[in-house]
Amino acid sequence: MKRYFDVVPKFKETQSTGSSSGVNSNDPPLVNEELDQVIAESEANLAYNLPEQHEDFESLEADPGLRKRIADFHPNVQDEVRRSYIQKGPFQPRDHDFPFKLIGGKKRRFVSSWFDEHKWLEYSIAKDAAFCLPCYLFKNEWEVGGDHFVGIGFSAWNKKDRFYLHVGKPNSPHYNAVKRLEDLMNQKQSIGACFVKQSEQAKSDYLIRLKASLECTRFLLCGGLPFRGHDESIESSYKGHFLETLDLLRQHDSEIDRVLKNAPQNNQMTSPKIQKDLCYACAFLTVHEIIKQMR
Repeated sequence: MKRYFDVVPKFKETQSTGSSSGVNSNDPPLVNEELDQVIAESEANLAYNLPEQHEDFESLEADPGLRKRIADFHPNVQDEVRRSYIQKGPFQPRDHDFPFKLIGGKKRRFVSSWFDEHKWLEYSIAKDAAFCLPCYLFKNEWEVGGDHFVGIGFSAWNKKDRFYLHVGKPNSPHYNAVKRLEDLMNQKQSIGACFVKQSEQAKSDYLIRLKASLECTRFLLCGGLPFRGHDESIESSYKGHFLETLDLLRQHDSEIDRVLKNAPQNNQMTSPKIQKDLCYACAFLTVHEIIKQMR
């Protein structure tokens, strides 16, 4: 083997005066640099995955040509960002000296009276282009139409009829965006909100089911025990550690037993996916706590 490969010693000796490799014995081990990188990445991921994200809604970009997409905000604050923009209203700088541009050999520019004709209309000073506030806030990316009033902006000032074409028919993307805007500002009265509205009792029962499943998860993780069973059917003599531990909790807590008996089959908080999600949540918080202590 020595004929084909050079022998590399397990440990390279370093001289106090330096070596040809340029490694100084006083340098910190590379593992510290790797650890710092892992910690930085973990904290960056944690910052995005925290349940609450605080945005400075007062300093949100007003110019529609400079705003970042709603999808680029954290999911937990997107509705609050939308509400903030709705309360401020469309960006309509009526006193701005709108610049001219040559279109078809003639000088054209944006006219401020268009704001009165189209309440949804916005104007970007930075891009000299028109935008639509409802579509910016609520238009789905998969919906076709109206892209010029959301992404790059509309600036063909010689084609005023495009404003009406953008609005379109009652089932157009613009109308759908306006409907979503109205629903957000009137959630308690909207039909869509009525379907998802839950009573206080339902929320309380849900928390009881969640806490019971979480207690089982913590117990099994602390003992390093498996969760799943070979046969988890109702007729099984042993359904696995997770379900059996949950049954034990039910026997000693009548409230948990009542909630689990009355829970819908698709909301038992006991499915394999829920078990994995709870494990991930525990692992994530544990790693974060370790990182905090190491810092």
